[in-house]
Amino acid sequence: MHIEKVRIEGFRLLEDVEIMLEQVSTVIVGRNNSGKTSLTDVFDRFAGEAGARFRLEDFSTGIRSKFVTAKALRDGGASPEAVLTALPKIAITMSFTYDAGAADLGPLSPFIIDLDAACTTAVARVEYAATLATLHLLLDIPPEEDGANETWHLYRCLRETLPKAYTVQVVAIDPTKPTNRRN
Repeated sequence: MHIEKVRIEGFRLLEDVEIMLEQVSTVIVGRNNSGKTSLTDVFDRFAGEAGARFRLEDFSTGIRSKFVTAKALRDGGASPEAVLTALPKIAITMSFTYDAGAADLGPLSPFIIDLDAACTTAVARVEYAATLATLHLLLDIPPEEDGANETWHLYRCLRETLPKAYTVQVVAIDPTKPTNRRN
């Protein structure tokens, strides 16, 4: 089994980055503030002992405005599904290659969901995202004080509500038909 490709979305400097990994070793180099630490930190956040511990500041600056958009949709009476779709996510999508003749594929087995016997790729996606059940925790916030900036007030409240409303979700994706997914 080999992790062939990693795609990271929405985490700090890694708004949408895809990295191909070599069979033996891969070296990550770059200038300061180019995302090297973010690459290791996102794995640590998802796989760390205490589970995912993300903060508002971990969302890429380019997608944080999606919180404002989602709040406006909710306040405007949009469907909960539309509001949920508008919210930002932090995600890692990993593509694995494996030996189809292996006797035991171990923890990779639940991610092999395609029906093509010739396919030797499995795709796993791990997301830090809100759910319909927790949407109210995230966006039903008290009104801002007179004179307070509405956006800053939302962000201040999100710092507290984010850990309560967002959860880690793991999904298997069929590499032959990406719309086929299983939780």
